[in-house]
Amino acid sequence: MSIKFEKKYFDELANLKINKPQGQLSGHNSGEPFCDEIYNFLKKKNNNNIFKQYEYLNQLLKQNSSKKTAQERLELFKGTFGFIINRGKTSLDKWTPKAMFEEKQNDTADILFIDDKVNIIIDVKTKNISKKGQPPNIISAYKMAHIAESIINNNDGNKIDINYIGIDWELNGNFLDLKEIVVRDLFKITPEKIYINWAAALQIQFDVSTIDQNYTKSKKDWASDYLKTYIKSVQNRKKILDKKFINPFLYLLDH
Repeated sequence: MSIKFEKKYFDELANLKINKPQGQLSGHNSGEPFCDEIYNFLKKKNNNNIFKQYEYLNQLLKQNSSKKTAQERLELFKGTFGFIINRGKTSLDKWTPKAMFEEKQNDTADILFIDDKVNIIIDVKTKNISKKGQPPNIISAYKMAHIAESIINNNDGNKIDINYIGIDWELNGNFLDLKEIVVRDLFKITPEKIYINWAAALQIQFDVSTIDQNYTKSKKDWASDYLKTYIKSVQNRKKILDKKFINPFLYLLDH
């Protein structure tokens, strides 16, 4: 089974209204119910293929109950997709059927589409269009460098997709009204245009609704081009840190 998530795929949600959450309308507080709506919508259409990340991890470990040690379980997470969804050796070591994984806000994926050809990592990003603010955190640039490294070394970019679903909403009385929904493919973003915010823990940031989608080369090429962008950004940051925090004090080392 293969599937392509595009804007028109979500046409049925065009008039979606979410009950206004209790408390302050923070990014997480307002974003979570929209994410749940997307999950439920996709689950209804593709029941056997759609999972929250923790659900898939629990299913995978339960289906391989003969693997008891963390090292044995790590073997289930080969390749780039395995690297992205793996919660680490310590977590795998502690997992039992009575102490299964729960949802974590910092999981890479909000939703997974599991397929025998291409596994799709889906992340939902929401925006209150009535307020101005910086673009959302997308993923750690450092983690993305490791993902790029894995794609190159394993040559398995054709087995994964990373999609971002952007939801623009507006407060209307006691409801959050969906105004626009878009889908963006990470590997179609021109790497040179990716912004890394060093002040926000190396987070890649972009507005999902306006991000470039003009990259046409292979995912392996994308990975290589991304690493060039990442390394250049690190080198520039190092120059800034040297100039600001080291160079002013170097003269004192001779005393």
